[in-house]
Amino acid sequence: MTSKAEKVTQELADHIAASEADQAVDVIIQLQPVDMAVTGSRRDRIEATRQAFQSELEPVAEAIQHANGYIVDSVWLNQTVRAVVPAETVSELATAPGVVQIALPSRIEPDTVIG
Repeated sequence: MTSKAEKVTQELADHIAASEADQAVDVIIQLQPVDMAVTGSRRDRIEATRQAFQSELEPVAEAIQHANGYIVDSVWLNQTVRAVVPAETVSELATAPGVVQIALPSRIEPDTVIG
């Protein structure tokens, strides 16, 4: 079993340590991967996976709301949720069922500039 401290990345832990307790923190929450459907049409398998993700998301969404935070976005393809929560609540969110990791969002930079 992974402890809640192991679920929070070091970068996020450092950011929280330098923040006020009630400061809003933008986080990415990685959820436990859902089992992919293996039967049915492609459309049916995709819909089953989306529904499984929504089921995994429910307790996490409740924990975010309970922490006075909110969901910015969720992506069923990679099982992630982007949320804004008070810094002091991040370690408690790590105990929500299905949470694998909580991290700061990563900036995506292009490899090369075309033009």
